[in-house]
Formats: sequence, structure tokens, C-alpha cells
Amino acid sequence: MTAASPGIIAAGMLNAFYPTEDEYVLAVADAMRNEYQHIVSSGFVLQLDCPDLAMERHSSYADRSLDDFKAYVRRNIAAINHAIEGLPADRIRLHACWAITRAAPLDVPLEEILPLLYEANVGAWSCLSPTHATRTSGGRWRSTRHRTTG
Repeated sequence: MTAASPGIIAAGMLNAFYPTEDEYVLAVADAMRNEYQHIVSSGFVLQLDCPDLAMERHSSYADRSLDDFKAYVRRNIAAINHAIEGLPADRIRLHACWAITRAAPLDVPLEEILPLLYEANVGAWSCLSPTHATRTSGGRWRSTRHRTTG
């Protein structure tokens, strides 16, 4: 069962209350924790929909550095980990995607964010991208060292 990630909620519902964006995203993570727990405890696999982890590069971060965007991704992954703490990783999948837009030159290449996605405490990943985002990624899924738990 799909559910929006804290990062995509925060990207769509702008902060008008919390002093910082970091506090806001963490508050959203706290609010979503109950939904995530309910989905998993009901026997479903939770798919966290996280288009912000790739797509925000050519929207909110189009005029900022790649390093700034990667810090944004790290923050949102930390919020995800906070929200799913205590849930079994094998019942959670993270889905990241790129929008199909004319912003191809601004899309973040998979190899730039893949190591960050591995920081999520989930059992599986699903990444869909337009061809231009993965054109140079070649065997990136195979050549990137996978994090293991156990």
C-alpha cells in the first residue's frame, strides 16, 4: 500500500509554522508514523512514495547546487528513517522517480543519489526514471556496493 513520504508532503504543503524546514520535515515524519505503522500492522507492504528524492532537483533545487540537493535528500531520508523506526525493513519499499518533463538537463543522475537511497532503512527500492537520468548509469545497480543488515 502506498503512502506519501515526509519529504514529498513537505514539498507540496509549504511550512508556515515551524522555525526551520528541518523541524517541519521531522514533524511531518512524526505525523506519518501512525499511518505507516497501521499499514504494516495490517499485513501490507508499505511503499513510501518519494518523488522528492529525485524530482525536486529540477523544481525546488533547479537554481541551487547539487551538494545542496544532496543535503536535502539526506535530510528527507533521515526523516523517513525516523518515521519507520521499529518497523520491519522487509515490509517497506522506497519508491523514487523522476518526472517526465522537459527539464532533462537538470535531472539528477542516478549515481549521484543512489548511495543516499541506500541509507534508507527499507527492504527494497523501486526507481523509475526517464532514460536521460540513467543514460550514463550503466551497471550502477550492480556496481554500487549494497548495504546489508543482519
